[in-house]
Amino acid sequence: MSAEIEVLEPEIVGQQLKAIEKSAGLAEDRALALRGEFAPFYNSIVEWREKAALVTKPEDETHQKIAREVRLGLRKVRCEVENTRKALKADSLARGKAIDGFANVLKYLCEPVEEKLLAVEQYAERQEAARIAALVQERIAALAAVEADPTAYNLGQMDDETFALVLAAAKKRQAERVEAERKAESDRIAQEKADADERERVRAENERLKKEAAEREAEAAKERARVDAERRKEREAAATKARELEAKAKAERDAREKVEREVAAAKAKEAARVKAEVEAKAKAERAPDKEKILAYADSLMSVLPAQCRNHDAAKIMNSVLRRTGEHVDWIKQQAEAL
Repeated sequence: MSAEIEVLEPEIVGQQLKAIEKSAGLAEDRALALRGEFAPFYNSIVEWREKAALVTKPEDETHQKIAREVRLGLRKVRCEVENTRKALKADSLARGKAIDGFANVLKYLCEPVEEKLLAVEQYAERQEAARIAALVQERIAALAAVEADPTAYNLGQMDDETFALVLAAAKKRQAERVEAERKAESDRIAQEKADADERERVRAENERLKKEAAEREAEAAKERARVDAERRKEREAAATKARELEAKAKAERDAREKVEREVAAAKAKEAARVKAEVEAKAKAERAPDKEKILAYADSLMSVLPAQCRNHDAAKIMNSVLRRTGEHVDWIKQQAEAL
């Protein structure tokens, strides 16, 4: 912003004030009185503006101090104008409009000059701020280049030596990070190769085991076939032997049954003979009493049977006992018939 202060033209200011009086419909006497209220402020403003015109070197420390003094003076006048405006405006609306107009004109005469003087006053401060901002941007770029977080530091307040240490540490961390990433990538590649080698080893081992399992299965199938054939032969032999034994047993049964029939026939014949003898004896003796016959029958049953261990012999003995029982029953029936 330029520090040059525009020259104040009293005629122009007067015309602006008259225009405000006219637009507000203010009476002449009221207008004169209102001018009188604000006249001292106008005079003060003129004086301060004349002093402001002397401020032409923003970089000069003396001019900066003068700028502050004049700015504060104008600010004071502006504040007094505002206070007067508020006090006068309370009279009436028409007077208030005029007062606002007068105040605005007079304030406008102050504010632009104030801004320019403030810029002169703060020149050194703004230059320093600009320098710091540029320095901060430069340091941010330096830290960003090494992937460091610039928000972790107060770069504007940090001295060059400290920043150099911070930057060196950031560069070291970046180098360590790059090395760590390089090593991690190298380790990853090595691990992938090791994994691939291990997968190939496992695949080959699985193929070998699969082949061995197939060979063992083939041998087992062969052995099962041999065992099945032997068992089939054994079953056939056992079946043949069983048939032979069954045939032999049947022949033995047939033989035993034949013997039993012959024995039974002999016994029947013997029984008939005995019967005949008994009847003859009884007839001869003429003593066929019932008790004797029954006693004889009981005596036949009192004879203990032979204890046979052989199944077939035991079977014959059972047949003998059955027939003897039948014979005894017949004797008793005959005796009962006497």
